[in-house]
Amino acid sequence: MRYLTLFAVISLQLSAFSQTKYTQKLTQYRSQYLPEKVFIHTDKQVYAAGETLWLSSYLVDGQTHKLGAFSTFIRLELRNSQQEPIQEVKLFSPEGRSQASLTLPADLLPGTYQLLAYTSYQRNSGEEYLFQKTIQVVSGLQATNMEESGESTSYIPAALGESQIEVQFFPEGGDCVGGLPCQLALTAMDAQGTPRIVEGSISSSDEPSSQFFKTNAQGMGIVGFTPQAGKIYYAEIEDKKYLYKLPEILAEGYTLQVLNQPAQFQLVIRTNILNGLEGSTIVVHHRGIPYLEEELNLKGQATLISIPKEDMAPGVYVATVFTPSGEPMAERLFFSAPEASDTELRIELGPGVYQKRAEVELAVSLPELSAGVDSLDGADLSMSIVPSIANGKELEDIRTWLLLNSDVNLPLVEARSLLFEQAPNVRDQLINQWLMTRGWRRFRWQEISSPEAEPPFPLERGIYISGKMSKKEKKDVPQPGKVYLSILEDNLFEEATTNEQGEFSFGPYLLFDTTDVILQGRFKLGKKGKNNLEKIDLKDNTQANLSLDKELSRPELSFPTFPTKAREPSSTIEAYTTLSQNVLAIAKNFDSLLIQLDEVEITAKRISQAEKRRNDLAFYGTPTRRMVVDSIPGGRDLPFVRDLLIRMPGVTQVGGEIRVGGPTSFQGNQSPLLLVDGVPVPWDYLANISVRDVEFIDLLKGPDASIFGARGGNNVILIYTRLTSYLTDQPTPGLLRFSHIGFHKAREFAVFDSTDPKNTDRPDLRTTLHWNPHIAVKGNSAHTEFFETSDQAGSFTAIVQGIRKNGQVLWGSKQFEVK
Repeated sequence: MRYLTLFAVISLQLSAFSQTKYTQKLTQYRSQYLPEKVFIHTDKQVYAAGETLWLSSYLVDGQTHKLGAFSTFIRLELRNSQQEPIQEVKLFSPEGRSQASLTLPADLLPGTYQLLAYTSYQRNSGEEYLFQKTIQVVSGLQATNMEESGESTSYIPAALGESQIEVQFFPEGGDCVGGLPCQLALTAMDAQGTPRIVEGSISSSDEPSSQFFKTNAQGMGIVGFTPQAGKIYYAEIEDKKYLYKLPEILAEGYTLQVLNQPAQFQLVIRTNILNGLEGSTIVVHHRGIPYLEEELNLKGQATLISIPKEDMAPGVYVATVFTPSGEPMAERLFFSAPEASDTELRIELGPGVYQKRAEVELAVSLPELSAGVDSLDGADLSMSIVPSIANGKELEDIRTWLLLNSDVNLPLVEARSLLFEQAPNVRDQLINQWLMTRGWRRFRWQEISSPEAEPPFPLERGIYISGKMSKKEKKDVPQPGKVYLSILEDNLFEEATTNEQGEFSFGPYLLFDTTDVILQGRFKLGKKGKNNLEKIDLKDNTQANLSLDKELSRPELSFPTFPTKAREPSSTIEAYTTLSQNVLAIAKNFDSLLIQLDEVEITAKRISQAEKRRNDLAFYGTPTRRMVVDSIPGGRDLPFVRDLLIRMPGVTQVGGEIRVGGPTSFQGNQSPLLLVDGVPVPWDYLANISVRDVEFIDLLKGPDASIFGARGGNNVILIYTRLTSYLTDQPTPGLLRFSHIGFHKAREFAVFDSTDPKNTDRPDLRTTLHWNPHIAVKGNSAHTEFFETSDQAGSFTAIVQGIRKNGQVLWGSKQFEVK
């Protein structure tokens, strides 16, 4: 106990500190690894199969929480309880904001599902860093077999039964050291992951139980004892029913304890090494931002450092003790809690009780709105208004995620109620216990001290189309050359020279929805060709194979999967199921969304399989004219493709040039745009094509050619060869045509207009009364929204959340009634 008697007490002024080596490492780490965070706001918590899930996304700098990060798009997945993707989209977020509308499959089984949102670059910090949110799905109009689904619509707490309780122990600071007081945090849960209240005591092989403990309702507890080096300690649970071995006791080392006092945090550093603090360093950072670095030039073996709270921004802080040689020996997380008033949004609704189909005016402001620092000007918000039964139990919001859960290796499930509904002393005690069992997820000091390495997951700033060109018969042997890319809908034509491994890349592009892409590869034979890659053109050798790089693998989450059973009370599930089924029935009857038509006998001209394939190639729709070569008498016997072209009505040859519409008085190039197998080519390329290889020719004139923009000003001729993979089901040498799924385009949220005569007799039972995914506040006045109540009576909840331009997180909620 002698190490507790003398403390060197340091009260630090944190206005400035020198840029010493650990601060420099933190700064270098940020410049090298660019931390990012994602948050998703959904319109509600509970959905029915067949409904639309509306969401708004926030992509922020991982340290400052200001909108806009280094990546420009977010990968979003909806997964089932087996972590299998149900839907996947990409959200373009150039300034940190985007939105989506996901229509849930009508046959989706009831149960708990998970939204996963992340940037590719975030995965370099660990996949437990990715944003997750659970949603509850109830059955829609389409019946589902609950026995087959394996899901339950009511949450039944797991019974202890005969399953052994899992208990984990976490020494404060990292280790228990012989002769030094040790605070030991513990968690207890059963085999189903349910927190358990257990009682027990600490004992050793030669000492009876002396220190007793008990976990709380969250399954957490703390016990203190002073261990001796060389002894083995155990925790005895429930009258010695279970016995657990505690972590090994170090013979020499350091401990770090954090005390949360009303006006300050106190960091207690101890060591059992004589003069072990001399030359050691304490470093504190806030989300990777340097906050404190102090070298402890002390002769003693214990010290106390006080950090005043008044200047501390809210969030997770990490304190680390380094030995004189620079080795991290003890680390502790602690949390500076936000004041509710600092994150509060005021929502005003007028009377608070409304009639059905009444217009409502809603105002959003800060509690103390002024022209100065409290202004909402520049804030970015999102808003949802839903029946209270659809909102479910809120476990997370933008404040709890960005300030707390996004910075630790396992989220605190009920963080919102703990942070903002508990008394400060209860809140601080519970969060302190929980953080003692958590680890900082961003980096380890050993990692940022290692030489710079290329991160495995790249920074994505758009959509890239990349792949490899190889020999036709030996796909594992690279074939250097040129690759030509065509995206005809966007009038995009580019070329790229491969490297010696045959690798190529195009982008970044802004491609939305599904886009048809054509790649064409060319190369020259012999060693001479390898040295003249730039001189390759579309007339060169086509005998190559093109392949695309594989899409990034999906994250495999390393922490326990989310519960497969419903979190919501059964009464909420039943009430929402009834409401949503009524809504879907109305949609079926009034919108003809799901109407099953009587069988009608249709007589139409049968289209051959060959003609169907030709039509599949024509992304531009019906051509002005089409010539199928086999239907032209003597067509296969013509010597040149040009002779074939001038047999098409409207195509002529003037002075050796092909024209559409005959000679004109205009000056300059009057040749139409020529495409072969969907790829733009020069007219002298026709010399490489035999008439025998041509399957059909399409002609686009006037408005039909407008899809090609200015390039189609002289009309368009499209030649399709018999080698085209769409026509033969065989790969075409040097050609790869595919559909690329680009960025998601969200639908616009439909507003119900009760004044429309079509809606006079239509019941209005919307499960989302109002949704605005992107509110960009301008000016210092309150923001105002207007919406209309429905035909449903009862309680409704409005939720608004977002971020101010300085990175401050905001949240507000308001309930109102409809008679």
